[in-house]
Amino acid sequence: MATPDGSPAAGDDPHRMPAPAPPQPADPLARLRAADELGAEYLAAYAARFAARQAGRATGPTTGLPALDTALGGELHPRTATLVLGNTGVGKTAFVMQAALGTCAVPAPVLFVTTELDAGQLFERAIAAVTGMAVGALQQARVPTERVSELAAATSDALRGFVLADAIGEPAPPRDVGVWLAALAERGPFALCIIDSIHMWAARWAPPEATEYQAISLGMMQARALAVEHGAAVLATGEMNRDGLKNGGGLNTGAGSRRLEYASDVVCELRRAAGAKPDGRGAVPVTIAVHKNRFGMPREVEATFNGSLQRFGEA
Repeated sequence: MATPDGSPAAGDDPHRMPAPAPPQPADPLARLRAADELGAEYLAAYAARFAARQAGRATGPTTGLPALDTALGGELHPRTATLVLGNTGVGKTAFVMQAALGTCAVPAPVLFVTTELDAGQLFERAIAAVTGMAVGALQQARVPTERVSELAAATSDALRGFVLADAIGEPAPPRDVGVWLAALAERGPFALCIIDSIHMWAARWAPPEATEYQAISLGMMQARALAVEHGAAVLATGEMNRDGLKNGGGLNTGAGSRRLEYASDVVCELRRAAGAKPDGRGAVPVTIAVHKNRFGMPREVEATFNGSLQRFGEA
């Protein structure tokens, strides 16, 4: 309280900041849009997409599997979040890296948030995918350094526009990912954001009182919010829960509550048949089950996965 001359009264702290004014309520009508406005927005977006398709320009990332891309409406659509589920070792990281390589070839930027594999392991797998050098030969250091130098240069060239965010040692909360996506959005017609995996990513920044399932659900909701805000396509990997593994998979098999699926626009599950034998090229059959699909009907796509070369192909 101040005295009549404006000086602080006894006992008042003259350095104390005044309390902030309460926020003014937002106009609830500001969020409403009339049908003619919606129509104009849709027509403008459609015209841009149609012109790009007619000119042969990509309008979103693809998986590198034409049958799967067709099932998903032609691409991984910007402003959407896709969740790729699968058991350990089925090829989830290779799947998203294949999408990253295809996006870089457009060219368009890729943000890869890694929470499990370090930079060296990811680049090693990328070398295998790009050059056809067996990843085991690289892991066991059986390839001469001069040759690896050539392979690394070719891989770096294939990954132009790719940036890695290491979230293993330090968390990468949604705020940081948003800043990175905002910077990348100016470098291409669209951006792909990969989060490998959604479970470990969310666990690092979720409130300490959150349960594991709550953290995972929050992570997927934040991932979709980032996609919408920045016009990016988000592609996240996730582990299967125990019930999903026991019951043979399905929509509600993500390790988390059903919000994990509710927050996703597309949910795919990678399945490898138990005891499946590699063919003469080292590829094993894989079924990609599309359980949730906002751009078409749920369906299954048959594919192959070569773990040595870190490549998916069509069956």
